[in-house]
Amino acid sequence: MGPHPRQAGLYATDKFRTTNPKTYRAFIDALDEAARFVKANPEKAADTYIRVNHAKIDRDLLVKIIKNPQVEYKIAPQNTLALAQFLHRVGAMPSDLNFPSFSFRLRRQT
Repeated sequence: MGPHPRQAGLYATDKFRTTNPKTYRAFIDALDEAARFVKANPEKAADTYIRVNHAKIDRDLLVKIIKNPQVEYKIAPQNTLALAQFLHRVGAMPSDLNFPSFSFRLRRQT
């Protein structure tokens, strides 16, 4: 999958996006703001993570992970084809999937 595999994925149906445009936009904007915050404030992000999740992880280790140049905080999907191919190869994704309305709509609306 390459040097920087992704660990999370989010999606919404076209129906949800079109019937709830303000909620959808607010979620995307908040996710983008969070990603930028983590990148700009790794120590504060670590503190927030530990506080909110009651995490027992060592703070210095978490800050080191966040600052690792191989760890990226982005909201745009990347390397999804390689992930899908891998999941198919190991039998976790059937080959007959059909996504007729699949699209990526993350662009800022002005």
